[in-house]
Amino acid sequence: MHTVCFSFLACSAIVCSSALAQSFTGIGFGAGQTQSIAVDLSMDGGTVVGNSPSGSSARSFVWRPGQGMTTFDYLSAASSVSADGLAFAGGAAFPGSVAAARWVGTNVEQVPNLAGSLPPAPAISGDGATVVGTSDENEHAMRWRADTGTVQLPDCNPESLPVTFAGNPAFAMGVNGDGNVVVGSAFAFVSFPQQNPSIQRVNTPFRWTPSGGTSIIRPGGQVFLGAAYDTSADGNWVILQGNIYPDNNTFGEIYRYNALTNLAEELPAMSTTTAYPYRLSGNGLAAITGTRMWTEGAGTRTIGQVLTDAGCTFTGWTNLVATGIDFGATHLCGYGTNPMGQTEAWYATIPAPGAGAVCAFLALAASRRRR
Repeated sequence: MHTVCFSFLACSAIVCSSALAQSFTGIGFGAGQTQSIAVDLSMDGGTVVGNSPSGSSARSFVWRPGQGMTTFDYLSAASSVSADGLAFAGGAAFPGSVAAARWVGTNVEQVPNLAGSLPPAPAISGDGATVVGTSDENEHAMRWRADTGTVQLPDCNPESLPVTFAGNPAFAMGVNGDGNVVVGSAFAFVSFPQQNPSIQRVNTPFRWTPSGGTSIIRPGGQVFLGAAYDTSADGNWVILQGNIYPDNNTFGEIYRYNALTNLAEELPAMSTTTAYPYRLSGNGLAAITGTRMWTEGAGTRTIGQVLTDAGCTFTGWTNLVATGIDFGATHLCGYGTNPMGQTEAWYATIPAPGAGAVCAFLALAASRRRR
């Protein structure tokens, strides 16, 4: 009986100390660089990719806790990283052009017929085998895989809803873990009975699957006007920005959409007019939009408040922006102004949503076992 109790207490302590091992780290600069900006975080929370912008000397980098920063010594820009951090996508200078690129370790390869410039930047699947983006010539939504090369995503099917696919431009902006679900935006002809003209060509969020592409429509035929930016690892959750017609005419609200239920919920106070990356955690239960983070339990908070609530120490840092989030929302990366006034990338470990409640339960259970 005492042995069981000791084991239970030990396990409780390990779980809680691990869950609450908060930290905040400025990750520094590459050789000869004076700025660093993190742009994405692997789903396992162990790899940050980013860029050191400095005019024609801009360089991409990879940073890992305990290993430091690896900077690539040629013109390049990272934009997205795989779940295990072993592959990432972005753009790089190749002979004759700047094009989309895929890195595996330190080896880089050009992704043909895919634009490497911003926006939208190329995105990589969780397994690292798929890169999506926009064609470098006529703005098609495209997907690259080693076995298929770069192919155009199929035209979107409105499924008898009040949306008719209007052709290009179409943009692929996010992709799920196995590369089978792609989200982005495409232009469509939408009926607005109260507008003149009543049929207008607008940008709408789309979701592509192996069966084709569909616009994201709310029950009752309400049309989102905007774009989808990221999807969860399983492809079922989507984060999008836009307004809803005919509900309201407020542009720029942030929504979390569930493809299984066809329901969307507004994430309050998450809207931003700045072009920050909009990211979902891998499990779809948390989201970041630059200066703000939303979780199911805590709602919307500023990044500074998230770090403060977690017990992180970041004295002297200001203008904090989050650009990457892991699967369970226990790690973040981003950039801000460091105490020396420089723009520097950062990495943080925060308690998992609900970790405090779990530890309180374990502590209560342990105290009862001791009686």
